[in-house]
Amino acid sequence: PPSLIAQPLIACSVGGDPHIRTNYGGVNAFVTCNDTGVLTLADNLLYTITAVAEAIAPVDGAPGASIITSLTITPKDLLVKNGLLLASRTVAAGEEFSVAALRAYVKVEGGDYAGKKFLWVTMVIPNTGSGLCYNPNACVNKVAVQSVNATTLPGGRHLLQTRYSNATLTACIATGLTGDVLNACAYDYQATNTPAFVTLAASANAKYTQAVKDSNPSLAGSVARAGYLGVLMALGAALLTML
Repeated sequence: PPSLIAQPLIACSVGGDPHIRTNYGGVNAFVTCNDTGVLTLADNLLYTITAVAEAIAPVDGAPGASIITSLTITPKDLLVKNGLLLASRTVAAGEEFSVAALRAYVKVEGGDYAGKKFLWVTMVIPNTGSGLCYNPNACVNKVAVQSVNATTLPGGRHLLQTRYSNATLTACIATGLTGDVLNACAYDYQATNTPAFVTLAASANAKYTQAVKDSNPSLAGSVARAGYLGVLMALGAALLTML
C-alpha cells in the first residue's frame, strides 16, 4: 500500500556471530542469534532480504556459533515494474544495493574465517515489514554474549572456555566500541582468533551509526507530501547502484 513508502526508515545491522542491531520502533535492540539456515532479515514493500547462516566450530569452544555466508535480495513488484531490480540477486562483500529515491540501501562487508567468507550487512529499509530486522526477538536460538566485565563465568549456552584475554580486550577496546557491541567484538575475536571480526565490528558500528542518521523519520513527511504518484516517478528515475 502507498502508506508504507510514506513511513520512516529504520537502520539494521547483521553480522559477526551473527549479532542483530536495529532501531525499529525507535527502540535500540541488540540480539545475538544462532539460528542457522535461511534467515529472513527483512520483508517489506521493496524486497525480501534473506541470509544464509552456517554453524562454525570456534577455537575457544563456545557451542552454537554461526556466521552469515551469503545475502540475497528478492525484489517486489514495485522494484520490478520500475526496472530497478528484475530478479533475485546475491550481494557480495564490498557491494551496495540502493534505491536512491527513498534513501534505502543495503551495504555489505566481509572477511574470512577458516576458509569461509563471512558477511556483515548494514541496511536502511522501510519502517514497516517483517523479519529479524523488525523483530530480532523472533530468533529461535537467541543467546547472551559473555560480558567483558564478567568476573566469573556465568551459566548458559554461549560461553567461552576462559575469560577474555588481555589481547582480546585491548584489540576491541582500542576500536572505541562500548556496551553490547564491545562484548560482541570480544566474543567474536576470542572465539575465532580472527582479527577480521574486530575490524568489521568497528567498521559495521560506524556504518550503523550513519545508517541511524540516514533513516531519519523526517523523510516520511517529504515522501508523503510528494504523493504516491510522485514516489513512483522518483523510483523510475532512481539509480540501482552496485559498487
